Amino acid sequence: MRVNLYSTYQKISSFILKCIIILTGTIVSISTLLSIVLNARPVADDYGHIAYISTIGVIDYARGFFTGVDSHPLSVMTSSLVNFLLSSIGLIPGFALLVTVQIVIFLVLSTLLISSSVKLNRRRNSNLMLFSISILLLILTLNFAGSTTQSPYRAYALVGWVNFFWQHVPLNLLQVFLFLRWRKNLWLERDTTSLVLVFILAIWGPLEGITTLGMFLFITMLQFKNMKFSMFKTNNLEFYFSFFILLSASLFTFFSPSATSRRLQYSKEVRIGHWYERFLAYNLLSFREIVVFGIFAALLSGLIGFIFGFKQLLSTNKLSFWNLIISLICLVLGINFVETFSYFAPFHHTVFSFVFVLSVFIGGVELGMKTHRTSLWIQPISIFVLLISVVSFYSPASVKAFNYRQNWDSTQTLILSKCTNGVDIPGISVFLPGSSMNPDWNIWSCKNRSWFEGISSSTGEAKNVNSNRSARVLNLGFNKFLNLILDLFFGGLTAGSKIIEKFNYYSY
Repeated sequence: MRVNLYSTYQKISSFILKCIIILTGTIVSISTLLSIVLNARPVADDYGHIAYISTIGVIDYARGFFTGVDSHPLSVMTSSLVNFLLSSIGLIPGFALLVTVQIVIFLVLSTLLISSSVKLNRRRNSNLMLFSISILLLILTLNFAGSTTQSPYRAYALVGWVNFFWQHVPLNLLQVFLFLRWRKNLWLERDTTSLVLVFILAIWGPLEGITTLGMFLFITMLQFKNMKFSMFKTNNLEFYFSFFILLSASLFTFFSPSATSRRLQYSKEVRIGHWYERFLAYNLLSFREIVVFGIFAALLSGLIGFIFGFKQLLSTNKLSFWNLIISLICLVLGINFVETFSYFAPFHHTVFSFVFVLSVFIGGVELGMKTHRTSLWIQPISIFVLLISVVSFYSPASVKAFNYRQNWDSTQTLILSKCTNGVDIPGISVFLPGSSMNPDWNIWSCKNRSWFEGISSSTGEAKNVNSNRSARVLNLGFNKFLNLILDLFFGGLTAGSKIIEKFNYYSY
């Protein structure tokens, strides 16, 4: 009798859990993601790309992109296509379309990443559940990671910053997926999927090509410790072919036309300290950006993962969590090393906030699997806490997207009000870096007023964002610790204050 009651209780609680996840995923995805889509506006380098391709055409744009920004074939093709669509469809509908596509691609790739780390324990559980989990983790990252303590750039970098997305976000997710495959395969079996991923990453982006080579060398050293020289005799064709592709891509990156142009640009930038000092400082800041800013989102994701593991809806092996954490550390170290010799950009790390949240979710699943399942009191408490978490999902990201649109529209209206015949206006707003960094945008805006017919400076009042106070407290505490470390490292307040000032400039 008691066994039957327990079995019935398990079925009912599992059904309630599924309903909560599906309902939450539906409500949250509609409210937050639709808000981001409808309020999408250009961010940072989007300005220059739109003005540039609209002025000179797609062929000359691709040529200029190849020589000045990025010489990798897929990057040139993708950027040319994306900005051609924006310039052809129009600003507002174009951004709404592309951001929608970006959200779908992000969710598909993150679902693929989740499926490589967990296993569905019941046949009737389909990948739709993993897709719902992917939505929840994305919303957690948008609402409670760095985007709650900083400006909309952080919130937009995952799915709303069009040019940044196509150059980095899918590639970073594919890098983590490739790392997990390498860890699982151990170079023992032929893996066509891994070879395809290596090829895509090599011809798409400079940052990703170099950091993937770093991942390859790290995996090789790990396996060499266990397998010694036997690893060079096992499936050596794939091993050497992967190394050759990634090394060639890295050499191409270094000697490419765009790299030559950027090195000249970087040489004019004032850098503080030696390269190893910058490398240490960048890693400290990255820890703040990813872990400190993301701790609240990670705790909630860990709770959700714990419930899935406890209810035996998902299972994973004991290495899944650590494999994700190791891949995250490896990629961040690689990116920081590359940026030490170029320029530091925290928004490059935004996607890793999501990977951190995902890692803790997987860790929660593993912890839930180990919990004694006859402890009936854990189930109602866990579901109750999950319900509280669902309520807390009310979307700061939605409000931030709305606020961003209000401020963007007001500033753009101001720009258009300053247009005069034959007079080129400079950047007039700190809020729109694209305006001040790319005065061509102002000139182009004045010549293309029809693009902004639906924009008004009185579209509504900005709302107050209930930002995550816990994240602010953690951020303040870590900043004090960071100041102390830098003061000790540089031997005085002057250098420390300079590098903190530089961090604040790049942190947005």
